[in-house]
Amino acid sequence: MSKPYRHVYEFGPFRLDPEKHRLSRDGEPVHLSPKALETLVVLVQNAGKLLEREALIEAVWANTFVEDANLTVAISNLRKALGQTDEAVEYIETIPRVGYRFVAEVRETHEEPQSLIIEKRTISRTVIEEEDISPIDTVGAITAQQRLQLKGKPARLRLAVIAAVILIIAVAISGTYFFRSRRNTPESVQSINSLAVLPFIPVGPQPNGEEYLGVGLSDSLITRLSQIKHFVVRPTSAIL
Repeated sequence: MSKPYRHVYEFGPFRLDPEKHRLSRDGEPVHLSPKALETLVVLVQNAGKLLEREALIEAVWANTFVEDANLTVAISNLRKALGQTDEAVEYIETIPRVGYRFVAEVRETHEEPQSLIIEKRTISRTVIEEEDISPIDTVGAITAQQRLQLKGKPARLRLAVIAAVILIIAVAISGTYFFRSRRNTPESVQSINSLAVLPFIPVGPQPNGEEYLGVGLSDSLITRLSQIKHFVVRPTSAIL
């Protein structure tokens, strides 16, 4: 079920929104007391009609006992806020000992509640976003993602191969020393063997962040060889 439209009244440079309890002049708010604003709403909604004082008091101060002076003060404040002088009858006319009449021309407009406007704009924006996602864009996104995944595979493959080579070299050196030590005399076994590992030199240009890969791999190999008790492995800094 749709919500009812909001009634807004315009007269001269003024705009009255009863639902928001707001009076503005040329877009600028006009400050009124609550009862003065309610009095203006009743007068504007009955523009051109003579409203007796008792009827106004009952509409604005319903079920409340007030003096006639309260209505007089509210009307006086309204005239001051609207810029009406005592000589001119531009908005509110006084009928002595009877009541008041709103004499200005009133234009009534109907506006949608703000919640409906927000809801419609949100739905429209959602539909546009869904229409913008075409099958071509989806394929392009998947292709780009696949390219990113394939781009990282060569680097990981190189690291795995190099790590395997380091492990093979370490095992080969350890095995060679083990078999030679069994054939040699006890005196030769007591001799100290020294080993130096030079930095690996990359073949071809390296991607960003892999310039120092050769030095890092050399240090890794030195660490593994240092675990062999009968080897003295020289650090890279002692050779370079």
